[in-house]
Amino acid sequence: MSNKNEKNKPDRENRENYDRRPIVDPPTSGSGDDKSHISSKRKGFYIILLLGITAIGMYAVLSSVMSDRTANVQDEVRTASYYATPRPASVPVTAAVTPVPDEPESTPAPQTNAPVPTAAPAAEPGQAPVSGKIIKDFSLDDLIYSATMDDWRTHSGVDIAASLDTPVTAVKDGTLKKVYEDSLLGTTVIIHHPSDGTDSVYCNLKDVTNDPIGTELKTGDMIGRIGSTAVSELSDEPHLHFEIRLDDESLDPKEFVKFEDAEYLSPSEAAVPSAAPSASSDPYTDENGVETMIID
Repeated sequence: MSNKNEKNKPDRENRENYDRRPIVDPPTSGSGDDKSHISSKRKGFYIILLLGITAIGMYAVLSSVMSDRTANVQDEVRTASYYATPRPASVPVTAAVTPVPDEPESTPAPQTNAPVPTAAPAAEPGQAPVSGKIIKDFSLDDLIYSATMDDWRTHSGVDIAASLDTPVTAVKDGTLKKVYEDSLLGTTVIIHHPSDGTDSVYCNLKDVTNDPIGTELKTGDMIGRIGSTAVSELSDEPHLHFEIRLDDESLDPKEFVKFEDAEYLSPSEAAVPSAAPSASSDPYTDENGVETMIID
């Protein structure tokens, strides 16, 4: 009996020890993977929750800022409207009129027996630059036939016939203004006359003066000799082409110079063309401003 009890004693002790062990869940297969899966789900949940809270906070801040700015703008508008000054109505302005004092009656100047000034006498006409016959007269209105150019053109001066090498002199006192070669009228000398503001022009010359420009000249001073340098008048007999100009406008030389020994020929007598210009021909102006007509 005692042996039986001794045999059963370890069983009781083992049973009691078994009963004292902590109660835990029985282990299951794959428990490690389940725990990490649960941990990942919890982390994702917390991240989403944190993002949501952040978004709500940012929205609240932005809403507050925008509402404050809108309120400030409205306050500014209300303030500007409140302090706006209405445009004043136009007030008529009455100009003050300053009375003009009456002018005192002028006292008549005492009469004197002083002589009344009269107009200055007309300048004396100049002397002829060369003695000879006028073979071609001044004509700006009627065209004159040119045997050299074989056309009809105006003539801005007078042509005075004289032998080659005949001395040419100044028609009156003046100042040497210009000495040059003209493309049509040849070697040319211009003298300015301060007495009436005119210029006397001497063309178709040779052996012209060597005096410097600005030299004072007297009536009768020699300025050159008759030549044959005018290419536009080579078919005419030797002569001096003479002009008078005022402000570059050609004037009739006979109104300024006294040609005592000159024999005047009319344009029709001076020109004997081979054929008269046709009625259909129209005059034209060449490069030197001379009106010209071509014969058909």
